[in-house]
Amino acid sequence: MRALPKAPPYCMESEQSVLGAVMINNSAYYAVSAVITADDFFRQDHAMLWHRLGVMVKARKPIDFVTVSGELKDHGELDAVGGLSYLGMLANDVPSAANAVAYAERVSDLAKRRRIIAYAGDLADRAWTTPADELTGTITTGLNALLSRSTATSKRFSQAVADADAGIRSARARKAAGGSVGALTGLQTLDRITGGFSGPRLILMA
Repeated sequence: MRALPKAPPYCMESEQSVLGAVMINNSAYYAVSAVITADDFFRQDHAMLWHRLGVMVKARKPIDFVTVSGELKDHGELDAVGGLSYLGMLANDVPSAANAVAYAERVSDLAKRRRIIAYAGDLADRAWTTPADELTGTITTGLNALLSRSTATSKRFSQAVADADAGIRSARARKAAGGSVGALTGLQTLDRITGGFSGPRLILMA
């Protein structure tokens, strides 16, 4: 009996947790977007939602259940991403928004595996008709390009400036509202003065 083909590797819970984390903690978008793109999501509805969240962040719009559902409805995408009930589940069931980057790294890893599997299948098909020397010469170059695809995305300088400005405005708004800008130390006086620390950096206190 011929073995049935395996399902492509992906983790629905990781994809859901990335989306939910950003919906309840907007600042997580910047760290997560450095790890994954919409193409890294296996499910198309998740990719569509991630794209919409990115559009909202770049437009400096706040993200929560109400605003996201409104944006999706305005663009005719609400039903395509599962409707109000699915959005509510994403926002309510995320284990911890603080682990958003870890969830994103899992999504990225699985996306790379799927690309490797697809690439390997293509090589196997080409091996029937392509000379060995020619095929061997393309493997390393093609594989390196494949693995760097999700992390080697370029960005225009104007877009980088706009993203940085959006981050600064968001931090100022949180500070003005009495919230923290970075990670809290637990020392109330220090946290009030600094607004929290941001990384990645090594901070020594004596």
